[in-house]
Amino acid sequence: MALPKPSSHINWTDGAPVKVQEPTSGKKLLGWAFKERPPFEFMNWLFFRLDEWAKYFESVTDELSIQKQEYDAVIGTGGTHADFNAYEADVNVALLKNVLITTPLTLATNQVVNQSGVRFTFKPQAIITKAVGCTKGILFTGERVTVVGGRFVGFNVAGDIALELSAATKNCLVTQASFVDCLTEVNDLGSNNSLTSNISEVL
Repeated sequence: MALPKPSSHINWTDGAPVKVQEPTSGKKLLGWAFKERPPFEFMNWLFFRLDEWAKYFESVTDELSIQKQEYDAVIGTGGTHADFNAYEADVNVALLKNVLITTPLTLATNQVVNQSGVRFTFKPQAIITKAVGCTKGILFTGERVTVVGGRFVGFNVAGDIALELSAATKNCLVTQASFVDCLTEVNDLGSNNSLTSNISEVL
């Protein structure tokens, strides 16, 4: 069970140098000695830094919480699914129609998405990179799939394909995606699909 979010921050000092002094690396390694009375500046530094880190983690978790409210699934570090294959393996995948990809992914295996009527939105930092063993970055086999954004890198060995729309796809849209060092960017085998506003980056 998740703990309730605290109602206030520590807010310990304003970080002014007359109040806060960082201990040396040697002192940090040693820690407090038996019966030592640390300088008040050291203690203020400790609480001030703990407060800063708590606020930072709060900003990260709040952002993830907002994303999970706006999207049915979040693919990437800290999200609901590690990659596209994990998303596809979810027993509730048929209900997950609005998906956000938040972080870079290095694909060691081909990613297959069989769902129809899904929208995949990539944040700018969500770069998809090929690793050894992956020949097709993402293979879509459903209908009415929308892909917005994404940067695909390094699909440059003979037979590599960054994105593939299989023969079963219909009425899909791939837009605002970028491709760098990819031999085949989008292999469209389906019918009535649209590839618009995509970018072939020049090395």
